[in-house]
Parts: sequence; C-alpha cells; structure tokens
Amino acid sequence: MKKSVVFCITGAPSNFEKVLPVIETLAERFEVIPVMSSSAAAPNRFCDIEKFIARVRELTRHNIIHTLQGAELLSQNKDIVASLVAPATGTTVAKIANAINDTPVCLAVKALLRNSIPCVIGISSNDCLSGNAENIGKLLNRKNIYFVPFAQDNPLEKPFSCVCDFNLIEKTLESALIGKQIQPIIYH
Repeated sequence: MKKSVVFCITGAPSNFEKVLPVIETLAERFEVIPVMSSSAAAPNRFCDIEKFIARVRELTRHNIIHTLQGAELLSQNKDIVASLVAPATGTTVAKIANAINDTPVCLAVKALLRNSIPCVIGISSNDCLSGNAENIGKLLNRKNIYFVPFAQDNPLEKPFSCVCDFNLIEKTLESALIGKQIQPIIYH
C-alpha cells in the first residue's frame, strides 16, 4: 500500500498550473490527499478554477478536503508521511507561524505536525521580504518545517515578492522525509 502525502493548495492562483505536474508526479509514488483553502477555490483571473479543481480530483482520485472537520481527521491517518503546502501564500505562512488554525490548510498542517509529520512549504507571496519575513524566520527555526527553495520572482517591479521553485518540491519532500532541509533555501 502506498504511503500518503497531504497536498495543500492556498491562494496564489497565478501558480496553480505549476502544481499540477507536481501532483501528477507525486501520485505515481504516493496516495495524494488534496486540501484546499476557500480563497484558493474562488474564481480568479489566472485560471478556470472549476477545471483546476476537476484536474486535481482526477490526478489524486480524491475529493478535495475543504472543511475544518475533514482537515482535523487527517491526524488519524497513519499512512500519511508528510504534508505539502504549495503555493503557500503569505497569509498561510503567517497563520502557520503563529498557530492560527482557522482554515482547512492550516488545520491540516497543525494536525499532522502534532504527530511529528514533516511539512514542506512552497512559498508564493508578494510580501516575502517585507511583512512576512518574520514569519518565514519563525518557521525556519521550527522543527519539522521545510522550505522549497525560493527566489525573488520580479525584483524590479515587486521587490518583496518571492516564489518557490516548483520543480524542487519533490526533492525537498525527499529531504524532509529524512529530516534534512535542502540547500540553498534562497537561490537566484
């Protein structure tokens, strides 16, 4: 039986298409359980959200968890080896850093961290290097939290914005499963 990975999707819909190949690859090795925040499931200008949700369901063969009750139940699944949050908005990073568990994604992460299950965060935030720098710093020092390497995505027009390298999610996960943070965390 395959081990399971919880794949959490928050806002930042401009990066949604980048997570589909990651989910597809992970589904070859793991049972992928999708969790999505309500803001991520809202209509947006970057993608057809209904098609995106349908594709996530198709790739994972699971309905998306979108309630606090569903997220809480994940802690009872003994086959889960990790959670992933990608794209992780600044708001989600801030909530995880400050133990605010009022969304399905944040509660799923908390429910699994309390069982010492590692969490991999793939940041996508316009305020990474400003308002959210403190929260990223908190999480870098927290046990069982691992970051997908990230960089500024448009330093001239958005000098505080950073996005993870979605191609490194699987490698980050592999390292997290053995308790290691891949390096460098910040690249250019």
